[in-house]
Amino acid sequence: MNKWYVYLLLREDNTPYYVGKGKCGRCYQRGGRDLPLTEQGEVDKDRIQIVFESENEDLCYQKEVEYISLYGRECDGGILQNKYLGGGKKSKVTNFIERKKETTKEWKEKNKESIREYNREYKQKNKEKDREENRRRSREYMRRKRQKLKEKLQN
Repeated sequence: MNKWYVYLLLREDNTPYYVGKGKCGRCYQRGGRDLPLTEQGEVDKDRIQIVFESENEDLCYQKEVEYISLYGRECDGGILQNKYLGGGKKSKVTNFIERKKETTKEWKEKNKESIREYNREYKQKNKEKDREENRRRSREYMRRKRQKLKEKLQN
């Protein structure tokens, strides 16, 4: 059985510009991405690095997502040219958001007391600021209400 792997395509300075998952010779084939080439136009195998191997495809998908998260996509401020977040589906944004929600939920559960303490301190520090904001909103609400009443009386 062929092993699955996660690979990096490297720039000349050895920083990755693409993370992918494949098996057999996938990392050496063009597939909508620019492979590193030698001056002779051949694939530069020295600039393709296999960073993880497994017989479990799902585990490789997970590692692909981890590497993409580690280096970040250019569109998100990172260094990778990857269009997608990895994990095997092009619409991974939804799955990413779901994973983030789960992670956030777990983190909140684990740090519940710290969060409560932080919120208490924040409210205490910003009490006056919050009061002022509430007053401003109340004045604005009353101003709009008076304006509507005036308009109604004029008609």
